[in-house]
Order: sequence, then structure tokens, then C-alpha cells
Amino acid sequence: MAKDYPRSRRMAEQIRRELDEVIREDVDDPRVGSVTLSEVQVSRDLGQAHIYVSVLGAQAEEVESCVEVLNQAHGFLRTRVAKKIRSKRMPQLRFVHDTAFDRAARLSAIIDEVAPQSESQAESDVDSEASKE
Repeated sequence: MAKDYPRSRRMAEQIRRELDEVIREDVDDPRVGSVTLSEVQVSRDLGQAHIYVSVLGAQAEEVESCVEVLNQAHGFLRTRVAKKIRSKRMPQLRFVHDTAFDRAARLSAIIDEVAPQSESQAESDVDSEASKE
């Protein structure tokens, strides 16, 4: 794993904060609904920024459409964010669908499905041991 550098970490946080504001105020495309910028990773040389995006309550196709719109508007977004951040270099922006929330939701659903089965199994084990005594 690459070493984390404070400068790139600071830049990532500034980009996330300012980009969130720019998307909410300046992007009027309906495909960019309730976008959440879950993480921004900036390369060590500050040349690239990967922005991980999730859209609450959206299907996979809608999320991909949203990511595509954001990637098409990367020049506009980069210019707007650069005006707010004081830096000699503004990284190129690349938007990526963040699947962590989807994986967490699937895992939670699996756990919720298995939990009642294990509870009923535990109850039947207790009942069988009680009847042996």
C-alpha cells in the first residue's frame, strides 16, 4: 500500500469539501441527484484525484449514468474547485462508482437472513437439552 502523505491528504479533503458544494450549487443535471462523495484519493504528485461516488437509493444503471455525467463535466468541476482552492496545481478529476455501500448492504441483508435461522437453531438446541434432563 502506498504511503499516505499529509499534503495529498489535505488536498483530498479540500477537494471533497469544495466539490461537494460545487455539485450541489452549480450542477443542474437531474441525473446527478443525491450524490455522496464518499472518498477522494489524490496521488502523491497531486496530478490525479479519484473521487468515489455513491447515489443513495439509486439502481446500478442510475449510478453509472451519474458517474458518466460527472466525468463528462470534469473540466467544469475542476475549474470551479480550482477557483476555491489555493494551490499551484489542481489534479485531474476522475469519478468512480463507490461500491462499498452496496457491498455493505448485501452483507447486512445476508446477516439479517442468517440471524433468525441461527436463533431458532439455538432455541431448539436448548429445548432438546432441557428434555434430556
